[in-house]
Amino acid sequence: MKYLFTLITVIVVSVSYAQSDSTFQKYPITRKVDISFEVGGIFGINKGHIEMQSAGILPDGGQKKYTSQSYHNNMAEIAVIVAKPINQKLRIGGGVSFDIGKKDVFDPAVKHTSLLLPVYMDIKYNFINRRVSPFISSQIGAAYYTGSYEGYGATAGLNLGVKGYVSNRVALSFLVGGRFQHIYGGQYFYTDEQGNNTVQVNGQSFMYFVTTRFGITF
Repeated sequence: MKYLFTLITVIVVSVSYAQSDSTFQKYPITRKVDISFEVGGIFGINKGHIEMQSAGILPDGGQKKYTSQSYHNNMAEIAVIVAKPINQKLRIGGGVSFDIGKKDVFDPAVKHTSLLLPVYMDIKYNFINRRVSPFISSQIGAAYYTGSYEGYGATAGLNLGVKGYVSNRVALSFLVGGRFQHIYGGQYFYTDEQGNNTVQVNGQSFMYFVTTRFGITF
């Protein structure tokens, strides 16, 4: 809430100043492609599901074991976005993020470096065509995960931000938003040293994040 309140305050002040100050000129589109580099973090709740089913001759008789845990999970994030300006306010493009964390996305007891690689379509709309402008952006796509397991799933996000040009070609930005991430870990089979204790593992994870990023656009 603190980040959201700060962002709303910055947006209101920047819009009021931009509308009243004649030195804040309109910035026409002079290039065919925008390239943005963004760094920040994702902070939120991770809900991991693990289902283990024994197969073969086992002491537990082949019964299923199911665990579900919710826990905090934070990751550092680096993103690269390439977008085409459609007009002076709308930009559509694609991006890839590199999200690195210290917790497994399926089981908090597993201390394992996690890497998420979301690839997504990015749509950004500037509310005003001024040197300083608030904007809204959305992302939808898919992600690959590697950690204790490998997996994949859908990703979606919605953000509010403010962008300010420091020159005709360079802009700085800050955004806050929400992101949903699903990872399906697939099926894995583990066998003990005797070769007769095989366990099938199915993993899924649902993540609900608050995203913050600082960016530069060329």
